Amino acid sequence: NFFGLGLGALAAGLLAEYAPWPLRLTFVVYLAVLALVAALVWRTRETISQPGKLADISMQPRFSVPGEIRAGFVAPAVTGFGAMALVGFYAALAPSILAQQLHVTNHALAGALFFELAIVAAVTILVTTRLSSRSTMLAALALMIPTVVLVVAAQVFASMAIMIAATAFCGVAAALGYRGRLQVVNQIAPASRRAEVVSAFFICCFCGNALPVIGIGILSTVISATMASLAFAGMITIFSLVALAFGARYAL
Repeated sequence: NFFGLGLGALAAGLLAEYAPWPLRLTFVVYLAVLALVAALVWRTRETISQPGKLADISMQPRFSVPGEIRAGFVAPAVTGFGAMALVGFYAALAPSILAQQLHVTNHALAGALFFELAIVAAVTILVTTRLSSRSTMLAALALMIPTVVLVVAAQVFASMAIMIAATAFCGVAAALGYRGRLQVVNQIAPASRRAEVVSAFFICCFCGNALPVIGIGILSTVISATMASLAFAGMITIFSLVALAFGARYAL
């Protein structure tokens, strides 16, 4: 997952910077790759010998968190929200920060920055397989705070070196959060309602991926980009501290 995200960003940056038709070629290449993947999926062998009828399946979405696990649900939900917010911030706004405050306008470098995040995340997942899910989740929450501090510092000091360090921290935090949070949710959810709980969890994650970035974009139109990033950093810090408190209190 992270490798695909990073490779896509790197390829898009290289094409936009060095290839012709910078606003179109990236999408043409993406559509070609998408068609290839669709063909491969179409040819994949079905793993179910007796598939059920679609008419017998309820398509009504169900998501809820049973009362007995709500306190324990807070930490993984906030971890998911924060981790996805960090990744969304980098994917949507880091290129603007590079161009406007660090004065780096090379699209390939912008893609390479997100590629760094993704590769660091992928490697982190591979080397932390023996850590418990709860320890992984709490480590992710703790790392989110220095990550946002470094992001703001990179803007204040217009430092590419600090931005690269912030990206590495973000990759580690996102990876640990990605690996730990869902495992915790699966462990605390009642077996009969696991799908509902996991659905509620993913709603929290994708709200984190979208809402903070939209908020920063709106704030940036009325205040400076640095102040908007400070607001984002404050939000992530508060959420992380609250989730750390819940995660430390409600052990698995």
